[in-house]
Amino acid sequence: MLVMLSVVPARGEGAPEAVADAPNYIAESEHFRLYCNAGDHDCGASNDPALAQHSREMLDNMEAAYAWLDDLGFPVEESHLERARSDRKFRLRLDPNSAANGGCVGDACTDVSGADSKLLIPKSNVAMAANDPSLLAHEFVHTLQRAVDVRGSDRFWMDEATATAIGTSFGTKYGYGVDLYEPKYYMSFDRPFYDVVSDGYGNWAYLLGVGQNLGSRDMVAYLSKPQFLNIEEDFHGASPSALMDLLYDKDLVGGLTFDQESPKFVAKMNNIEPSNDPGDSAYHYYTDIEDHTVSIPATDASHEERFDGSALTYAVAPMRLKLDVTAKPDAEPRDTLMMVDLEVTDGSPRDDLTLVIEHKQADKPLQETLMLDGSNPPDELGFVRVVNVPSAAQGDASPNRFELEVRARPIGLDPPGCLRAGEPAGFAARGFDPEEADNWRLEADNGTTDGLSVTPAHSGEVNVSLEVDSPVTRGQTGLEPVTQETSRVELGRFKVAQDDCMVRLSVGPAQATYTSDGSYTEYRTPSGRALYFKQGDIAVYKQSGWMPIPAPAKQMVIGRISGSPLMGGLAQGALKEDADTEAILPAMPLEFSRRFSWKNIRKATLLSGKKTQRSAAPCPGGGEGCTETVFRMGPHAIPIIYDAQDRPLRAVFKNQPVEFAYGTWPIRRPPGW
Repeated sequence: MLVMLSVVPARGEGAPEAVADAPNYIAESEHFRLYCNAGDHDCGASNDPALAQHSREMLDNMEAAYAWLDDLGFPVEESHLERARSDRKFRLRLDPNSAANGGCVGDACTDVSGADSKLLIPKSNVAMAANDPSLLAHEFVHTLQRAVDVRGSDRFWMDEATATAIGTSFGTKYGYGVDLYEPKYYMSFDRPFYDVVSDGYGNWAYLLGVGQNLGSRDMVAYLSKPQFLNIEEDFHGASPSALMDLLYDKDLVGGLTFDQESPKFVAKMNNIEPSNDPGDSAYHYYTDIEDHTVSIPATDASHEERFDGSALTYAVAPMRLKLDVTAKPDAEPRDTLMMVDLEVTDGSPRDDLTLVIEHKQADKPLQETLMLDGSNPPDELGFVRVVNVPSAAQGDASPNRFELEVRARPIGLDPPGCLRAGEPAGFAARGFDPEEADNWRLEADNGTTDGLSVTPAHSGEVNVSLEVDSPVTRGQTGLEPVTQETSRVELGRFKVAQDDCMVRLSVGPAQATYTSDGSYTEYRTPSGRALYFKQGDIAVYKQSGWMPIPAPAKQMVIGRISGSPLMGGLAQGALKEDADTEAILPAMPLEFSRRFSWKNIRKATLLSGKKTQRSAAPCPGGGEGCTETVFRMGPHAIPIIYDAQDRPLRAVFKNQPVEFAYGTWPIRRPPGW
C-alpha cells in the first residue's frame, strides 16, 4: 500500500471559487485539466514524452475514479476542488518542487492554503499516479469532505480512514490488492480505535470490512452518505472519540455496529510480526504483547491458572499464551488427553468484553474450549485478544480490568463394546461434552466417522485415531490462516463383526452372551436349557421349545434371581457402589467387561490409595498386545488379562477362570424381542 499523506480542504458555503485559466496546461480530459504549479508553463512535458504520456494516463485514472464515484452515489459535482473559470473543469497541479523545497509531502496531497482545494501531484510521482489509480481517487475524496484544515488534529482520523478505504477499493478494480489486503502501518489495536498513530490511515481496512459484510457495492458505497463526508460540520469541536458514533449508527452501517464487527475484524488481523519501527510500536498491530506461560504439571489431574489484563475502550488486550505440559513418560497418548477452557472473568463491565483466539472469535463471547494432546502438545494455546467494545458508543476510553482464567482437565474416550459392519457405534466421552471443542475429529481406516461415532464399512478390523489440531492458525507473515499442526493419537485397532455385536462371558461350561441388537443376554447351560433376560422381561427355552410364562411369574422369577446370593456376589465388582442386580441381568457380560476394564480397575485402585501396575502377557487366544494386572477385591487377589484395547479377556476369581470374548455368535431371540 502506498503511503498517502494528505491535508483535507476547507469547505465554505456555496460553490468553490473558479480560477483564471493559465495560458498553458499539460493535459486535459472531460472533467479535468492538469497544470504546472510553477512558472514553467508545462513543467517540461513538451520536451519529455514520458512525462506527457504519464500525465494523460493519470487523467484517465481521474476520469475513471470520477465516473465510479458518481455511479456509487458520491456527490462528485460538489467537490471543493478548484475549477477553471471558462469551462468549470477541475484543476490538478503538477508540482515540480520536492517536499524539502516546500513541495507536496507524500505521493500526492490536497492543499488548503487558498479558498478552495488544490490537488497537487509531485512531478517525480506522475508515473506512480498513472500506474496506481487508487492514489488520486483517495485525494479526490478529500475534496468531497466538509472539513477544515486539521493537519495534526485527531479528528482527522475518520476523514483519512474514509478516503483510504475508497481509494483502496478503487485500486482493487485495477489489480491493486484483493479484498482486504494487509495494512502494515498505522494500526495499533491496543490503542482506542480513534486514538490513531498517524491520522487514521490504518482504520480504512475496518471500513472496507464493514462494507464487505454489508454487501455494499465495491465495499464503499455506504460511505457516500453525508454523515461520512460532513464530519467537520457535524462534529465541530467534538473530541476524537465522538466520531465513534458513526460506527454505532445502525442506519449508517446496516446494523453492523462496532461492537458486533470489531471482534471479527480483530480476529481477521491475526498477526504478531515485529514492527520495522520498534521505537513507536513493537509489532505491526500492537505497541506491545504480553507473554504468559501456562504450565500444566500433569495430564491426569486438573490444573488452573489466572492472568490479569486490562483493555481500553475500543481497544484490545493482546496476550500470547505459551504452553508447557508434563505427561507421564510411560503414559499412552490416549491417556494424556485434556480439555482446556479459556475464560474471561471479573471484567467491569464484563459484558463489554469479547474473547478472540487466533483467527477465531470465541464460540461463547467470553469462553473458548480446546482439546489438547498432552503427549504432543503445541508450543502455545494461541494469540489471545480480549476486545473491549461497549454495546453503545461512549466517551473517551477507560480501562476495563479483567482476569483470563485457564483451566485444564483430563478427559478420555472409551471405545464401544463391539463394532458392527455398516452400523454406527459411538465412543463414550469421559469428562467432557463432545460439543465443547471443535479442534478434534476421529479418523478410521475402515468406514466413516461422525463426531464420536464410527461406522465400519466391512467386517474385519478398523483402526481408529483421534486428530487434534493446534489452536495456532497464524503464519509467520500475512493475515491468512495457515494449515494447523495436527497431533494424531491412536485409539486402537478394533475387530468388526459382520452381523451382530456381542460380549460373551464363560464360567466353566456355562455361557452368558450379550447382544446389542435388542440389548438382551442369553444364559445357556450344557443341558440345552437357556434363560433370556431383557430389561423387565424374561424368557425360557427348553429342548421342547419356548415356555409360556405368565407376566406375574416373570416378575417373581426376576426378583428371586436378582436377590439370590449368587447374583449379589457377582454384583460386587470393581466400583460396586452403583450395583443394581436387576439392571445387570440383561447385560451382565457387557457390564462385567466394563467393570473389569483396565480403565475401571485403575480408577478403583487409585481411589484406594494404591498404584496400578501391569505387564505384558501372552494373549489367551493368540494375538498380540495383551497385558496383565492383579486387582485386590477384599482379601482376594484377582489376576486379569487384557487385550490390546484394554478389555478384559480373562479374570480368575477364587481359582475359577472367567473368560471374556468379543465377536458374533448364533444365539436365539425370544418371540417379540
